[in-house]
Amino acid sequence: MPDLEFETKLADGTNILVRKIQDSDKPCLMTEFDKLSPNSRHCRFLSSMNRLPDRYATYLTNIDHYNHVALCVSDISDSKNQGIGVARFIRLHDQPSTAEFAITVVDEYHGRGLGSLLMDILIQFALDNGIKHFEAYVLNSNDTMKHMLINRGATWCVETDATLHFRLSLQHENNNRNWVFRDAIQKLGCA
Repeated sequence: MPDLEFETKLADGTNILVRKIQDSDKPCLMTEFDKLSPNSRHCRFLSSMNRLPDRYATYLTNIDHYNHVALCVSDISDSKNQGIGVARFIRLHDQPSTAEFAITVVDEYHGRGLGSLLMDILIQFALDNGIKHFEAYVLNSNDTMKHMLINRGATWCVETDATLHFRLSLQHENNNRNWVFRDAIQKLGCA
């Protein structure tokens, strides 16, 4: 995947920069992890983690941008240029048209539409890379993610008492969404 970088705004006017994750983002990813509340960490990683292990941070940043795609978002409204979110998908080896996805938004930016925006962008990349379905394991207590997936037509089943397994058809999404970033992505040669 060629270099990708573009600016856009959240609904509240916050200027953000979206770009692909690089190996050099590992320290930033670890800092962002530290900004997450214990509940947000648990919702994202399905377990309680006080620190992001170094080897896991390496796994999350040392990626091929085809089978494992990851985007990071920074708030560029002020001079801090702080990282505020990450979205990724990882293609399933035994089902190459399906990928597991995850979205993480630091708590301070919850409720601003960043998660939905990242989902839209991630779906575009997935479709452009031959992915037809997304899967996700979601805590039953993670109402925000459950609602986002159900509103997009995802099906689900109970995995455990605490976890639901969602499956989202991206073809359905492709037919029902206005892809505002598709032209920008294609112009950058990423499609």
